[in-house]
Amino acid sequence: MKNRIIIVLLCLACGLCSCTQTDSSRKKSESKTMTTSIDSNYYVENIFYNPYKKYENVQGKKDCDTSIWNKSNDNNSNDDNSNNNNSIPESVIADTKEIMEGIHNNKGLFSSSRKLNKYIERINVDNVALITVEYERTYSKSIFNEIMSNVNISSKTRAEAVKHIKDLLMQRAKSYGVYTDDIDRLIDGHIEYEKNKFGRMKSKDIDQDINTFFRRSIRTTSYPNTLYPANGKIDAGFNQGCVMDCWLLAAIKSLSLNPKGLEMLEDLISIDDNGNVTVKLKGVDREYTIPKEELEGANEFAQGDLDVRAIEIAVNKYLHEIEDHTTLFGKLRDFYNRGTFICFDINHGMWDLDITDYILFGKECCGNIRPDEETIEKIQSGTNPTIVASRNSYNLNGYMKNHVYTVIGADDNYVYLSEPYNTNTNLSMTHEEFLKFFNISYSRKF
Repeated sequence: MKNRIIIVLLCLACGLCSCTQTDSSRKKSESKTMTTSIDSNYYVENIFYNPYKKYENVQGKKDCDTSIWNKSNDNNSNDDNSNNNNSIPESVIADTKEIMEGIHNNKGLFSSSRKLNKYIERINVDNVALITVEYERTYSKSIFNEIMSNVNISSKTRAEAVKHIKDLLMQRAKSYGVYTDDIDRLIDGHIEYEKNKFGRMKSKDIDQDINTFFRRSIRTTSYPNTLYPANGKIDAGFNQGCVMDCWLLAAIKSLSLNPKGLEMLEDLISIDDNGNVTVKLKGVDREYTIPKEELEGANEFAQGDLDVRAIEIAVNKYLHEIEDHTTLFGKLRDFYNRGTFICFDINHGMWDLDITDYILFGKECCGNIRPDEETIEKIQSGTNPTIVASRNSYNLNGYMKNHVYTVIGADDNYVYLSEPYNTNTNLSMTHEEFLKFFNISYSRKF
């Protein structure tokens, strides 16, 4: 994750240029020493490896509207780097080097309000990304963490410094068409909360929101975004974005293939005349209204049908509202009648596959089993939408472990599946391979 953070900040520093593969040859120990030169070529060559599968030709409606992301950078013609997006202006490099050397002479610590303000005043919209990158590369922690954890400076001063850097990052990204309003509000809320504390302030929530901002910046500026307007129906193709929630998208795909399941999904969604979408999470008695601007701008989420993205955003908001998910897990433990609950957080997937059913509809979670011949028979009947995942030792070429697949159907020889990164491509495996590879399955009963 740290490499991805640095990558996006560098892209922002270079005018949100296109990036390619990460240079893994740099030793970890180098990050502990002060950078004596800032080579702009390093930032734009062999930097970025896209960990997310990208598929074009997303199936969708004929009235697909992708114009909202055909952004032009013409309005940035006054920027130093507008005519050369593949390099950082020499003036910015020199300024960054001077600031970082000053910080390094103080051992990376902002030991007083005067010293902190001295450096913060030098940070501007042109150098903010590069300085943030250089700080993390040099000291292996974020500049936000460094400022907020310094008890020698008042909470108010620290909060103002963090907000200044955040505002500049958001301003820089917004000028390139990255939607930041929702993230901006979240971070401001965290800053205001922490400002009123004595002693050490926590950067965890802010760092988490900044990571969301980074993912969105990558997705919005570096890759095609195919969006189909929300209309209150699941009637267009969709593919997983940068959020690790295959467990959710595979389940939505599975339900959408069944007439009853599709009806249940669409009953969760309503849309007003302004394009704002309201999602009811019936299982947890929550309701979220996602503004049109947020729905179209939160590009770290699924591409394609914006109605699916609306459900995804609503579930994401709910999971992050619960402190460590303990409320949800407590309810699930009651259903399971056991002392432990196997799961990962929103960014790493959840392996009790019926959790989507629980959140959306309130169905009791007791359906996870190891696939067997009876599972295949249910799939062949076409009446039980099924999703599967693998965490065992058996390998099968072309299939990912720790990933959830939607089962499309089965015949006497093969089981057919799709996976969230490319829901329009059908995969197939023999019954024997299916039973060996997957060790978790959930079949929905209506």
